[in-house]
Amino acid sequence: MTSQNDLKHLLLPRSTGLHYTLRSLSPRIPSLKLLDMTIIYPGVPPTGYSQDYYTLRSIFLDGVPPPEIHVHLRLLDVRSQVPIGDLSSAKLATKEAVEVEIPSNEKDHFDTWLRQLWTEKDESMGRFYDTGSFSGNTNPAKLEIPIQLHRSLEILDAFCFFWPAALAYSWKRSKSA
Repeated sequence: MTSQNDLKHLLLPRSTGLHYTLRSLSPRIPSLKLLDMTIIYPGVPPTGYSQDYYTLRSIFLDGVPPPEIHVHLRLLDVRSQVPIGDLSSAKLATKEAVEVEIPSNEKDHFDTWLRQLWTEKDESMGRFYDTGSFSGNTNPAKLEIPIQLHRSLEILDAFCFFWPAALAYSWKRSKSA
């Protein structure tokens, strides 16, 4: 089994919640997919954390965004590519509740699979730092999307989810005054 010392760029994943969620959703959503996303920000050392280098303040207020963002995406079909266990019982076929205790051998199999996936992600990150490509290909296919503000007030959009709470707080405070 992979230990934390084997991974250079990632922390080990927590598998229980993901396994439980995929087992619960799979019978209800037959075409369920899992999106595996790996993101690298240039300028962040392999042992660093990007949130220490690029914060909302640095991006929106100081105007210092990451120069590039590299994303590797992989779409996995949950039913055929993810070992979520045996869901073939009669209750599951009728899409009734599947939220039951997961057998330990199925947990172990899923945990091993997820750790292997994380090992592959860690290796692809190492390749990226060495070659500039997740796959090791020196000429990877690239899609460049320039990201820039169309107007300076768009900065406020990043904080829009705070606005209803701020308005409610202000309204309540003005009512009590």
